[in-house]
Amino acid sequence: AAWRKLRYGHGLVDLFAPTEKQEELLEVATRLERLRLTEEELQWLHVLAEGWASPLDGFMTEAQFLQSLHYEHVLVNNEF
Repeated sequence: AAWRKLRYGHGLVDLFAPTEKQEELLEVATRLERLRLTEEELQWLHVLAEGWASPLDGFMTEAQFLQSLHYEHVLVNNEF
């Protein structure tokens, strides 16, 4: 849908698992190490999952963070 395009043409990053893969992914998740998250950390995961941090598809790397501080932008595929 057109509303999923951001200002510079990048689509929203949706990190929710597709319904048809949820059961398989839950099975995989049961074998992973568990992490205790604070309420704030859980809220950041929610922000990423819903695409509010688009075009990020995860937590920023150090390079992305420094880039965002210096240029006030994050490059995606070598473009703003």
